[in-house]
Amino acid sequence: DEAEETAEALGLDLHVVDAKAKFADLCLDAVKANATYQGYPLGTALARPVIAEAILDVAEEEDCDAIAHGCTGKGNDQLRFEAVWRGSDLDVIAPVRELGLTREWEIEYAEENDLPVETGDGGVWSIDENIWSRAVEGGKLEDPDYEPPAEIYEWTAEPDGETTIEVTFEAGVPVAVDGEEMD
Repeated sequence: DEAEETAEALGLDLHVVDAKAKFADLCLDAVKANATYQGYPLGTALARPVIAEAILDVAEEEDCDAIAHGCTGKGNDQLRFEAVWRGSDLDVIAPVRELGLTREWEIEYAEENDLPVETGDGGVWSIDENIWSRAVEGGKLEDPDYEPPAEIYEWTAEPDGETTIEVTFEAGVPVAVDGEEMD
């Protein structure tokens, strides 16, 4: 819905690509490999190349000359996207990096132009959500002494008693939850 709102607000064509199965396969490979970073699941890092490949496929189908992204100049996402795109014949444009734009400027621009952009707590932190993980980072959250507000925990709640869930694995891949087989 948010993508449709944004495309409509900007007068852009919208291409929705269903890459859930491809991403889920990659996530299961990550489970088998115990792929984490300091105990943190690599949801964002795993998702970016899948997203980049889907974008590249659409760009090539639409006979585009270039691909642009809004990654910050200091973030890892620019590498994750561009590592896929730079192998193509398309130019890669990174306006946030190339023009030195700030998060504050982007939020102000979106507000002035009535663009529907979710910014977490007024842009204090960023939220990345996909079928594998939900990452909230940046701003005050980088300070170990800061206690984040409860509203950032949309996927979790304080435990209410003891709950046990049985996950069955075959060859390192989860195949059932509480005895119910799943894809």
